[in-house]
Amino acid sequence: MNEQEKNIIKNEILDQLTPENNLSDDDLFEINGGRHVSFRTLRKYGFDLERITKLFLSRVNDDTASGLITFLKGLVSKGLAHLDGGAEFGAFISGMMGGTGGAIDSRGNAEFESVTVRSVMRVMELIINRVGAQESDTFFTESDTIETVTENGDGTFTLKVQEKYEGYFTAMTEGAVVKGVVNDLASGGKDYYTSWLRVNSVNAPANTIEVSVYPGEEVPAGRNFPPCELMKIVRWGHQTDTERQSLFYISSTEGRIVKLSGVTKPIIDIGNYEFALGTLPEELSRHAAVAVGDSGLYLKNLLYERSLQLDHLGNPLPTVRDRGPYDSAIFYYGGDTLREETQDYEQSDVWLYGCRWRCMVTGTKEEPSYKSTAWAFIEGNPEFTVEFAPVNTVYRASAIDMTLTVIAKLYNQDITGDIRSEDVVWTRYSEDSNGNPRPNSDNLWAINHVGAGKSVRITTADIDYSGGQLPKVVRFTATVTLRDGKSEEASMKIIEF
Repeated sequence: MNEQEKNIIKNEILDQLTPENNLSDDDLFEINGGRHVSFRTLRKYGFDLERITKLFLSRVNDDTASGLITFLKGLVSKGLAHLDGGAEFGAFISGMMGGTGGAIDSRGNAEFESVTVRSVMRVMELIINRVGAQESDTFFTESDTIETVTENGDGTFTLKVQEKYEGYFTAMTEGAVVKGVVNDLASGGKDYYTSWLRVNSVNAPANTIEVSVYPGEEVPAGRNFPPCELMKIVRWGHQTDTERQSLFYISSTEGRIVKLSGVTKPIIDIGNYEFALGTLPEELSRHAAVAVGDSGLYLKNLLYERSLQLDHLGNPLPTVRDRGPYDSAIFYYGGDTLREETQDYEQSDVWLYGCRWRCMVTGTKEEPSYKSTAWAFIEGNPEFTVEFAPVNTVYRASAIDMTLTVIAKLYNQDITGDIRSEDVVWTRYSEDSNGNPRPNSDNLWAINHVGAGKSVRITTADIDYSGGQLPKVVRFTATVTLRDGKSEEASMKIIEF
């Protein structure tokens, strides 16, 4: 009994003592030099013994403490402990980030720092702070955990696998190619080891499999390891059963999601990949212009209804669509607007005068031409050409009267109307009857026709019959300049003997 309990009893007794029932020496007894009140004396004076006994907890009967009890050396319960209001551990503070200690409330909701599960954890729903994390590889295929390993002495091993539930037996079959991974974290290391095995036989009642270890030269790392206890093994492929030669896995170490098929051995090649998303398989670098470590999508077959491509800034890349001959009544797209009918960002191509043009401004009503910024020339004839309009006049050397008119074309379009009159220069070249050039006469003719424009009337006077002799050659030339810097000549031999 501690001092606090003694004081409680003392006070309970003193509260009931009165001057009329002062204790005498006969009412007391001595123990170890101290004088005490006996239960007989208390009964003699009518003290409430039931009230006093409630101040103590029974060691042999069921009892209830109305106050808080602190056990300085711990608490041991040989039977089932009921904590109706819950329990707290340590300096409990609730909170995902700043919480401390642990607690379990009356409804069974628990909050604590960490948990280690040595066998099986069953949950209805697993929520990890709304974020899931994958630190290793997850295989969607048959799998087992090795419980014990027995070396058979002939290079083979017998593996006893753990039962996942009552009545469980392994799904591994003879001929399966098995991959197993184990780490040395328990011994303070940080390395992972991969073991490649081939299943020789299966004993379903005993839940054991006999395996052989692949030689080092037949595994991806060039070195193989024997199986060991607690190693997780998965079916990687199968030597003969085609229905067991494919698997799907998510790998945080490789950084990709993969679907394999036709796997008959530990080492695979590009032909075994049906699908890969993330870091592309290294084998692709030997077959395509893909750098090792690049991310992307690889798949065996592709069927799709719609695709949108983005540039390096995240802007949609247009889908170029040939819309056929240009029609001013049709709405064309410049690649910056979603077309509802096709659900893509179309950039329209049209054809006009044998040339292909690409729309640069959505909804433009301008006709494609060299001077329109709403269209870009793609293919066709880009040449700037100049020719004379057909001359239907039948002339004689002694009676000439006709008109020469230039026709300018660009991208097969008549752009004569865009040529300025001052950008057409007329010249003449002629030779006398003996074949000698006549530069003075030709220069005089050119001076007289400065500013003539796009048409020149040619008469007998323009031939210049010097000395009454018919010139051997007379050639008229129109040099036409387009204001975008292009120039072209058109010439016509009127007389040539």
